Amino acid sequence: MFPKYVNFTADSLPAAKAEELADGASSDLDIISSVYNYIITHFTYDYSKASSVTSGYLPDIDEVFTSEKGICFDYAAVMTFLMIAVILVLIAKVVPVFSKVYAELGSELTGTARTLLHISTILNHYMLGFIIAFLVLLIICMILYHTDLGRVLFLGQKLAMTVASGRVANCLYLVLSSGLDSNIGLTLARELVNNPHMQALIDKCHENIRHGESFDKALLLSGIFSQMYASWIVIGSRTGEMESIVSQREINTDTASYLTALRAALRQSPDVILLGEMRDYETINTAVTAAETGHMIFSSLHTIGAANTIDRIIDAFPATQQHQISVQLASVLQAVVCQKLLPSVNGEMIPAFEIMVLTPAIRNLIREGKVHQINGIIYTSAAENMIAMDSSILQLYKDGRIDKHTTISEAVNPEIMSKRLNLL
Repeated sequence: MFPKYVNFTADSLPAAKAEELADGASSDLDIISSVYNYIITHFTYDYSKASSVTSGYLPDIDEVFTSEKGICFDYAAVMTFLMIAVILVLIAKVVPVFSKVYAELGSELTGTARTLLHISTILNHYMLGFIIAFLVLLIICMILYHTDLGRVLFLGQKLAMTVASGRVANCLYLVLSSGLDSNIGLTLARELVNNPHMQALIDKCHENIRHGESFDKALLLSGIFSQMYASWIVIGSRTGEMESIVSQREINTDTASYLTALRAALRQSPDVILLGEMRDYETINTAVTAAETGHMIFSSLHTIGAANTIDRIIDAFPATQQHQISVQLASVLQAVVCQKLLPSVNGEMIPAFEIMVLTPAIRNLIREGKVHQINGIIYTSAAENMIAMDSSILQLYKDGRIDKHTTISEAVNPEIMSKRLNLL
């Protein structure tokens, strides 16, 4: 039994196969290679299952092994079981054989070998006891997990509170969107969360309301939500949009995927869309499409400069589409802000910035595929509120916040930066 994920026993079908794969192997690498090669040659990806799998799915080891088809979770489960079974076979059966060989040769076992031999002996004699103890421990953990103390132990206090605050937010959203009183929402939320610490915070919020505080101010003072989230609630309360503020969407529960949620957001006429990161073709394509329809998009990329950011977005598309995306990007992109953290003279990290504002000249360069010329325009466009990265780094040096070595080594063009420093 693998706790909370995949059920299997010594009688599972892959157990015999694991022993077969371990037979004749001369090293751990051979065993791993045997298991890996078996998986990739005998199993195929089940696209139909992948498209219809539901949240909470757990593989059936025997079913996957028999059908030789599955999704990534199935592959991982089968391979994990095979490796565990192989290790147990080696410890329980192979190690004692090696010990006999060593004894016949008159050689002494190393410390590691003696340890493995002891483990093998214990497993052979007390296997049933270990299985029973493991099952008892598993049952205790499962029971404990459904208690307040258990959730704190398994998840940690911070994560447990995050889960609880999400439940409070969902409850408040349902209550407020139904037109019910906020006090009713807090009462229902207290019964729902089953977390003593969060319940105490809700009681504190009730107490603040009884002392004359407004609902939003009481939430802010109670500490139920983070400072930022509580501030959003205050704004929502004062603008009459509380229902849209106290809301939450979850992957696999409310939406199938991150990309699906992004596309669905466009149908809700948002004023601003914040993407945590544009990391693949689909997300970038959807973001550009959303920008073309008039939505303001904020997002992030891991790049080393404004021009490199443009290249990264364009390179995410197939070669046949890169001209088209260049034209689209030239029309919708408004600005790029880059940040680079540098070690200061006092040991702290301070940021240097590069700011590129899309002017007609830069739009033409993007449209014509001349992105490499953008850096030159940024350097010469300080009057248009642009800042080149090297200019920002040089200013930090002039202010005495970074040393000469950092200034040169972190510059985009170290050679030119070195010459500029010599002229100071």
